[in-house]
Amino acid sequence: MHYNGGRNVVKQIVTNLNDLPIPVIHVSGCGEERGYQYGVQAKNLIIQSLKVYRDIVTKLRPDIIGWEAIQMEAKKMIPAIKRYDKELYLEIKGIAQGAQRSIEEIVFLNARSEIINPAWANVSVHEGCTTFALGSSWNSDQSILLGQTYDWNPECAKQLVLYLSCDEEGLEFATITEAGIIGKVGCNNYGIANLLNYLNNYDVNPHGTIYNVLLRRMLGSKSIYDAQRNLLRSPIAFGLNVLLADTNGYMIDYELTAQGTDFFFPNDDYLLHTNHYLSDKLSLRRFYKDAQQESVTRYETAELFLYMRKGSITVDDLMQLAAYHSCDQLYTSICRHGFTDAFGMETIFTIIMDLTYKKMYICIGIACKHQFYEIPFELLFTSYTK
Repeated sequence: MHYNGGRNVVKQIVTNLNDLPIPVIHVSGCGEERGYQYGVQAKNLIIQSLKVYRDIVTKLRPDIIGWEAIQMEAKKMIPAIKRYDKELYLEIKGIAQGAQRSIEEIVFLNARSEIINPAWANVSVHEGCTTFALGSSWNSDQSILLGQTYDWNPECAKQLVLYLSCDEEGLEFATITEAGIIGKVGCNNYGIANLLNYLNNYDVNPHGTIYNVLLRRMLGSKSIYDAQRNLLRSPIAFGLNVLLADTNGYMIDYELTAQGTDFFFPNDDYLLHTNHYLSDKLSLRRFYKDAQQESVTRYETAELFLYMRKGSITVDDLMQLAAYHSCDQLYTSICRHGFTDAFGMETIFTIIMDLTYKKMYICIGIACKHQFYEIPFELLFTSYTK
Protein backbone atom coordinates (compact mmCIF):
# COMPACT_ATOMS: atom_id res chain seq x y z
CA MET A 1 0.00 0.00 0.00
CA HIS A 2 1.37 3.41 -0.96
CA TYR A 3 1.18 6.16 1.66
CA ASN A 4 0.94 9.85 1.12
CA GLY A 5 3.49 11.55 3.35
CA GLY A 6 0.84 13.95 4.64
CA ARG A 7 1.66 17.43 5.88
CA ASN A 8 3.74 18.92 8.62
CA VAL A 9 1.79 18.87 11.86
CA VAL A 10 0.86 22.32 13.07
CA LYS A 11 -0.05 22.66 16.71
CA GLN A 12 -0.45 25.52 19.12
CA ILE A 13 0.04 25.19 22.87
CA VAL A 14 -2.97 26.77 24.53
CA THR A 15 -2.48 28.96 27.59
CA ASN A 16 -5.98 30.45 27.47
CA LEU A 17 -9.07 28.51 26.44
CA ASN A 18 -10.39 31.63 24.69
CA ASP A 19 -7.74 30.97 22.02
CA LEU A 20 -9.61 27.85 20.87
CA PRO A 21 -11.60 27.98 17.61
CA ILE A 22 -14.82 26.79 19.33
CA PRO A 23 -16.83 28.21 22.23
CA VAL A 24 -16.02 26.91 25.71
CA ILE A 25 -18.97 26.21 28.00
CA HIS A 26 -18.21 26.21 31.77
CA VAL A 27 -20.84 24.87 34.19
CA SER A 28 -20.94 23.79 37.84
CA GLY A 29 -23.42 22.68 40.50
CA CYS A 30 -26.14 20.03 40.52
CA GLY A 31 -27.34 18.41 37.30
CA GLU A 32 -30.26 20.72 36.62
CA GLU A 33 -28.17 23.82 37.47
CA ARG A 34 -25.40 22.73 35.12
CA GLY A 35 -27.94 22.07 32.40
CA TYR A 36 -29.47 25.51 32.86
CA GLN A 37 -26.06 27.21 32.68
CA TYR A 38 -25.25 25.22 29.55
CA GLY A 39 -28.53 26.22 27.91
CA VAL A 40 -28.02 29.92 28.68
CA GLN A 41 -24.45 29.97 27.35
CA ALA A 42 -25.17 27.93 24.22
CA LYS A 43 -28.66 29.27 23.42
CA ASN A 44 -27.92 30.66 19.97
CA LEU A 45 -25.91 27.61 18.92
CA ILE A 46 -28.71 25.34 20.13
CA ILE A 47 -31.19 27.22 17.95
CA GLN A 48 -28.85 26.79 14.96
CA SER A 49 -28.40 23.09 15.73
CA LEU A 50 -32.16 22.55 15.90
CA LYS A 51 -32.52 24.06 12.42
CA VAL A 52 -29.72 21.91 10.98
CA TYR A 53 -31.15 18.68 12.38
CA ARG A 54 -34.69 19.58 11.46
CA ASP A 55 -33.51 19.87 7.85
CA ILE A 56 -31.59 16.57 8.06
CA VAL A 57 -34.52 14.63 9.51
CA THR A 58 -36.90 16.16 6.96
CA LYS A 59 -34.57 14.96 4.18
CA LEU A 60 -33.88 11.47 5.51
CA ARG A 61 -37.21 10.70 7.19
CA PRO A 62 -40.00 11.89 4.85
CA ASP A 63 -42.34 9.67 6.87
CA ILE A 64 -42.04 12.21 9.73
CA ILE A 65 -43.96 15.24 8.49
CA GLY A 66 -43.57 18.57 10.25
CA TRP A 67 -41.79 19.93 13.31
CA GLU A 68 -44.51 18.78 15.68
CA ALA A 69 -44.13 15.19 14.47
CA ILE A 70 -40.35 15.38 14.93
CA GLN A 71 -40.84 16.49 18.54
CA MET A 72 -43.32 13.65 19.08
CA GLU A 73 -40.61 11.20 17.96
CA ALA A 74 -38.27 12.75 20.52
CA LYS A 75 -40.91 12.57 23.24
CA LYS A 76 -41.00 8.79 22.84
CA MET A 77 -37.37 8.70 24.04
CA ILE A 78 -38.04 10.46 27.36
CA PRO A 79 -39.25 7.44 29.39
CA ALA A 80 -36.06 5.50 28.56
CA ILE A 81 -33.89 8.46 29.64
CA LYS A 82 -35.78 8.72 32.94
CA ARG A 83 -35.47 4.98 33.56
CA TYR A 84 -31.76 5.02 32.89
CA ASP A 85 -30.83 8.12 34.89
CA LYS A 86 -33.26 10.65 36.31
CA GLU A 87 -30.45 13.11 37.07
CA LEU A 88 -29.47 13.26 33.40
CA TYR A 89 -33.10 13.83 32.47
CA LEU A 90 -33.11 16.81 34.84
CA GLU A 91 -29.88 18.03 33.23
CA ILE A 92 -31.55 17.90 29.81
CA LYS A 93 -34.55 19.68 31.29
CA GLY A 94 -32.20 22.39 32.61
CA ILE A 95 -30.67 22.85 29.14
CA ALA A 96 -34.17 23.36 27.73
CA GLN A 97 -35.03 25.94 30.39
CA GLY A 98 -31.75 27.82 29.95
CA ALA A 99 -32.06 27.91 26.16
CA GLN A 100 -35.79 28.70 26.35
CA ARG A 101 -36.71 25.68 24.26
CA SER A 102 -39.05 22.77 24.87
CA ILE A 103 -37.63 19.66 26.51
CA GLU A 104 -38.69 17.68 23.42
CA GLU A 105 -36.41 19.87 21.30
CA ILE A 106 -33.39 19.19 23.50
CA VAL A 107 -34.18 15.47 23.63
CA PHE A 108 -34.41 15.61 19.83
CA LEU A 109 -30.85 16.98 19.63
CA ASN A 110 -29.60 14.24 21.93
CA ALA A 111 -31.56 11.51 20.12
CA ARG A 112 -31.05 12.73 16.55
CA SER A 113 -29.09 9.62 15.52
CA GLU A 114 -31.72 7.26 16.89
CA ILE A 115 -34.44 9.19 15.05
CA ILE A 116 -32.43 9.18 11.82
CA ASN A 117 -31.36 5.53 12.11
CA PRO A 118 -34.36 3.84 10.39
CA ALA A 119 -33.40 5.70 7.20
CA TRP A 120 -29.67 5.79 7.94
CA ALA A 121 -29.29 2.02 7.63
CA ASN A 122 -30.63 2.13 4.07
CA VAL A 123 -28.80 5.08 2.51
CA SER A 124 -25.35 5.25 0.97
CA VAL A 125 -23.42 6.78 3.85
CA HIS A 126 -19.75 6.06 4.41
CA GLU A 127 -19.39 6.80 8.12
CA GLY A 128 -15.74 7.50 8.70
CA CYS A 129 -14.79 7.72 12.40
CA THR A 130 -11.46 6.04 13.16
CA THR A 131 -10.75 5.29 16.84
CA PHE A 132 -7.55 4.09 18.51
CA ALA A 133 -6.00 3.51 21.93
CA LEU A 134 -2.31 2.68 22.41
CA GLY A 135 -0.69 1.31 25.57
CA SER A 136 2.70 2.31 26.96
CA SER A 137 4.66 -0.19 24.83
CA TRP A 138 3.89 1.83 21.72
CA ASN A 139 6.12 4.79 22.62
CA SER A 140 9.34 5.54 24.47
CA ASP A 141 7.55 7.90 26.87
CA GLN A 142 5.31 5.04 28.08
CA SER A 143 2.27 7.22 27.50
CA ILE A 144 -1.32 6.04 27.27
CA LEU A 145 -2.52 7.63 24.02
CA LEU A 146 -5.97 7.48 22.49
CA GLY A 147 -8.14 9.46 20.14
CA GLN A 148 -10.34 9.53 17.11
CA THR A 149 -11.51 11.38 14.06
CA TYR A 150 -15.20 12.29 14.21
CA ASP A 151 -17.05 12.34 10.89
CA TRP A 152 -20.48 13.89 10.51
CA ASN A 153 -22.41 16.39 8.43
CA PRO A 154 -20.13 19.45 7.96
CA GLU A 155 -22.97 21.84 8.85
CA CYS A 156 -22.84 20.43 12.38
CA ALA A 157 -19.24 21.60 12.83
CA LYS A 158 -20.56 25.13 13.28
CA GLN A 159 -22.29 24.12 16.52
CA LEU A 160 -19.36 22.35 18.20
CA VAL A 161 -18.45 23.35 21.76
CA LEU A 162 -15.90 22.32 24.36
CA TYR A 163 -18.12 21.52 27.34
CA LEU A 164 -16.48 21.65 30.81
CA SER A 165 -18.56 20.48 33.75
CA CYS A 166 -17.95 20.24 37.51
CA ASP A 167 -20.52 18.61 39.77
CA GLU A 168 -21.15 19.10 43.50
CA GLU A 169 -18.77 16.27 44.41
CA GLY A 170 -15.88 17.70 42.39
CA LEU A 171 -16.12 15.34 39.43
CA GLU A 172 -15.14 17.26 36.31
CA PHE A 173 -15.25 16.26 32.66
CA ALA A 174 -14.30 17.78 29.31
CA THR A 175 -16.06 16.77 26.12
CA ILE A 176 -16.33 18.00 22.56
CA THR A 177 -19.96 17.89 21.52
CA GLU A 178 -22.60 19.79 19.62
CA ALA A 179 -24.53 22.52 21.39
CA GLY A 180 -27.43 21.07 23.36
CA ILE A 181 -25.99 17.55 23.50
CA ILE A 182 -25.05 16.61 27.06
CA GLY A 183 -21.91 14.63 26.32
CA LYS A 184 -19.88 12.79 23.71
CA VAL A 185 -16.14 11.98 23.63
CA GLY A 186 -13.55 13.21 26.10
CA CYS A 187 -12.20 12.51 29.58
CA ASN A 188 -12.64 13.40 33.24
CA ASN A 189 -10.47 14.30 36.23
CA TYR A 190 -10.59 10.69 37.43
CA GLY A 191 -8.59 9.63 34.38
CA ILE A 192 -11.48 8.00 32.48
CA ALA A 193 -11.74 8.59 28.73
CA ASN A 194 -14.26 7.46 26.11
CA LEU A 195 -14.46 7.34 22.31
CA LEU A 196 -17.13 6.15 19.87
CA ASN A 197 -17.93 4.76 16.43
CA TYR A 198 -21.31 4.37 14.78
CA LEU A 199 -22.17 0.76 13.88
CA ASN A 200 -24.64 0.32 11.06
CA ASN A 201 -27.42 -2.22 11.59
CA TYR A 202 -31.19 -2.51 11.29
CA ASP A 203 -31.82 -3.46 14.94
CA VAL A 204 -33.64 -0.73 16.86
CA ASN A 205 -34.96 -0.86 20.41
CA PRO A 206 -37.44 2.00 20.93
CA HIS A 207 -37.14 1.46 24.69
CA GLY A 208 -33.33 1.51 24.72
CA THR A 209 -31.21 4.35 26.07
CA ILE A 210 -29.97 6.90 23.53
CA TYR A 211 -26.22 6.81 23.10
CA ASN A 212 -25.42 10.44 23.99
CA VAL A 213 -26.93 9.82 27.42
CA LEU A 214 -24.75 6.71 27.85
CA LEU A 215 -21.62 8.62 26.81
CA ARG A 216 -22.46 11.44 29.22
CA ARG A 217 -22.88 9.05 32.14
CA MET A 218 -19.55 7.38 31.37
CA LEU A 219 -17.88 10.79 31.59
CA GLY A 220 -19.45 11.05 35.04
CA SER A 221 -17.83 7.78 36.21
CA LYS A 222 -15.10 7.67 38.87
CA SER A 223 -13.46 4.43 37.69
CA ILE A 224 -13.16 2.35 34.54
CA TYR A 225 -15.32 -0.31 36.17
CA ASP A 226 -18.00 2.21 37.06
CA ALA A 227 -17.92 3.43 33.44
CA GLN A 228 -18.48 -0.12 32.17
CA ARG A 229 -21.36 -0.63 34.57
CA ASN A 230 -22.95 2.61 33.38
CA LEU A 231 -22.52 1.51 29.77
CA LEU A 232 -24.04 -1.92 30.24
CA ARG A 233 -26.81 -1.38 32.78
CA SER A 234 -29.35 -0.44 30.12
CA PRO A 235 -30.22 -1.74 26.64
CA ILE A 236 -29.05 0.60 23.90
CA ALA A 237 -31.38 1.96 21.23
CA PHE A 238 -29.23 0.94 18.23
CA GLY A 239 -25.65 0.12 17.13
CA LEU A 240 -22.62 1.78 18.70
CA ASN A 241 -18.97 1.04 19.43
CA VAL A 242 -17.51 2.51 22.62
CA LEU A 243 -13.84 2.46 23.58
CA LEU A 244 -12.92 3.10 27.23
CA ALA A 245 -9.48 3.72 28.74
CA ASP A 246 -7.92 5.02 31.95
CA THR A 247 -4.59 6.37 33.19
CA ASN A 248 -3.52 2.93 34.44
CA GLY A 249 -3.52 1.61 30.88
CA TYR A 250 -6.75 -0.38 31.19
CA MET A 251 -8.49 -0.41 27.81
CA ILE A 252 -11.62 -2.18 26.59
CA ASP A 253 -13.81 -1.88 23.50
CA TYR A 254 -17.54 -2.61 23.41
CA GLU A 255 -19.66 -3.30 20.33
CA LEU A 256 -23.27 -2.70 21.33
CA THR A 257 -26.49 -3.31 19.43
CA ALA A 258 -30.15 -3.19 20.39
CA GLN A 259 -30.13 -6.98 20.52
CA GLY A 260 -26.69 -7.94 21.80
CA THR A 261 -23.22 -6.90 23.00
CA ASP A 262 -19.65 -8.11 22.64
CA PHE A 263 -16.33 -6.74 23.88
CA PHE A 264 -12.59 -6.85 23.21
CA PHE A 265 -9.48 -6.47 25.32
CA PRO A 266 -6.31 -5.05 23.75
CA ASN A 267 -4.39 -7.15 21.26
CA ASP A 268 -0.66 -6.32 21.35
CA ASP A 269 -1.40 -3.46 23.79
CA TYR A 270 -3.71 -1.53 21.47
CA LEU A 271 -7.32 -1.20 20.33
CA LEU A 272 -8.49 0.05 16.96
CA HIS A 273 -11.96 0.45 15.50
CA THR A 274 -13.70 1.90 12.47
CA ASN A 275 -17.35 1.30 11.53
CA HIS A 276 -17.81 -2.41 10.99
CA TYR A 277 -18.29 -5.29 13.42
CA LEU A 278 -15.16 -7.05 14.63
CA SER A 279 -17.26 -9.54 16.58
CA ASP A 280 -18.08 -12.65 14.55
CA LYS A 281 -21.26 -13.03 16.58
CA LEU A 282 -22.55 -9.50 16.07
CA SER A 283 -21.51 -9.45 12.41
CA LEU A 284 -24.56 -11.62 11.72
CA ARG A 285 -26.68 -8.51 12.28
CA ARG A 286 -28.40 -7.12 9.18
CA PHE A 287 -26.67 -3.93 8.05
CA TYR A 288 -25.91 -1.79 5.03
CA LYS A 289 -23.14 -3.90 3.47
CA ASP A 290 -21.94 -1.43 0.81
CA ALA A 291 -20.21 0.62 3.52
CA GLN A 292 -18.50 -2.35 5.21
CA GLN A 293 -15.59 -2.87 2.81
CA GLU A 294 -14.68 0.81 3.02
CA SER A 295 -14.56 0.52 6.81
CA VAL A 296 -12.48 -2.69 6.66
CA THR A 297 -9.99 -1.06 4.29
CA ARG A 298 -9.76 2.04 6.49
CA TYR A 299 -9.12 -0.17 9.53
CA GLU A 300 -6.29 -1.93 7.71
CA THR A 301 -4.88 1.42 6.59
CA ALA A 302 -4.82 2.77 10.16
CA GLU A 303 -3.38 -0.47 11.54
CA LEU A 304 -0.51 -0.49 9.04
CA PHE A 305 0.17 3.21 9.67
CA LEU A 306 0.45 2.55 13.42
CA TYR A 307 2.57 -0.61 13.13
CA MET A 308 5.09 1.18 10.94
CA ARG A 309 5.78 3.38 13.99
CA LYS A 310 5.37 0.88 16.86
CA GLY A 311 7.70 1.52 19.80
CA SER A 312 8.37 5.14 18.92
CA ILE A 313 4.95 6.54 18.08
CA THR A 314 4.32 10.15 19.09
CA VAL A 315 1.33 12.45 19.35
CA ASP A 316 2.58 14.10 16.15
CA ASP A 317 2.34 10.72 14.41
CA LEU A 318 -1.28 10.40 15.54
CA MET A 319 -1.97 13.87 14.18
CA GLN A 320 -0.48 12.70 10.88
CA LEU A 321 -2.78 9.68 11.00
CA ALA A 322 -5.79 11.98 11.40
CA ALA A 323 -4.59 14.01 8.40
CA TYR A 324 -3.76 10.93 6.32
CA HIS A 325 -4.82 10.58 2.67
CA SER A 326 -4.21 7.52 0.53
CA CYS A 327 -2.77 7.95 -2.94
CA ASP A 328 -4.37 4.68 -3.99
CA GLN A 329 -8.01 4.83 -3.01
CA LEU A 330 -10.21 7.64 -1.78
CA TYR A 331 -12.08 5.59 0.80
CA THR A 332 -8.93 4.42 2.61
CA SER A 333 -8.28 7.99 3.75
CA ILE A 334 -8.63 8.72 7.47
CA CYS A 335 -9.16 12.45 6.88
CA ARG A 336 -12.51 12.52 5.10
CA HIS A 337 -13.62 15.26 2.70
CA GLY A 338 -13.65 16.23 -0.93
CA PHE A 339 -16.30 13.71 -1.90
CA THR A 340 -20.02 13.41 -1.34
CA ASP A 341 -22.13 10.53 -0.15
CA ALA A 342 -25.84 10.65 0.64
CA PHE A 343 -25.07 12.61 3.81
CA GLY A 344 -22.15 14.82 2.73
CA MET A 345 -19.95 13.23 5.41
CA GLU A 346 -16.58 14.69 6.39
CA THR A 347 -14.29 14.92 9.41
CA ILE A 348 -15.54 17.76 11.63
CA PHE A 349 -13.10 17.31 14.51
CA THR A 350 -10.26 15.16 15.83
CA ILE A 351 -9.44 14.55 19.48
CA ILE A 352 -6.26 12.97 20.89
CA MET A 353 -5.61 12.46 24.61
CA ASP A 354 -2.39 11.69 26.47
CA LEU A 355 -3.63 10.30 29.78
CA THR A 356 -0.10 9.96 31.16
CA TYR A 357 1.17 13.47 30.54
CA LYS A 358 -2.33 14.92 30.93
CA LYS A 359 -2.86 16.71 27.65
CA MET A 360 -5.70 16.94 25.16
CA TYR A 361 -5.17 17.80 21.51
CA ILE A 362 -8.06 18.95 19.35
CA CYS A 363 -8.45 19.93 15.72
CA ILE A 364 -11.70 21.50 14.57
CA GLY A 365 -12.38 20.74 10.92
CA ILE A 366 -10.44 18.48 8.57
CA ALA A 367 -7.02 17.69 10.02
CA CYS A 368 -5.09 18.14 6.77
CA LYS A 369 -6.03 21.84 6.63
CA HIS A 370 -6.43 22.95 10.26
CA GLN A 371 -4.06 23.08 13.18
CA PHE A 372 -4.17 21.12 16.41
CA TYR A 373 -4.40 22.79 19.80
CA GLU A 374 -2.54 21.30 22.76
CA ILE A 375 -4.51 21.80 25.96
CA PRO A 376 -2.92 20.91 29.33
CA PHE A 377 -5.39 19.23 31.67
CA GLU A 378 -4.85 21.97 34.24
CA LEU A 379 -6.78 24.29 31.92
CA LEU A 380 -9.65 21.79 31.73
CA PHE A 381 -9.84 20.66 35.37
CA THR A 382 -9.36 22.48 38.66
CA SER A 383 -8.13 19.22 40.24
CA TYR A 384 -6.92 15.91 38.88
CA THR A 385 -7.27 12.81 41.01
CA LYS A 386 -5.10 10.39 39.02
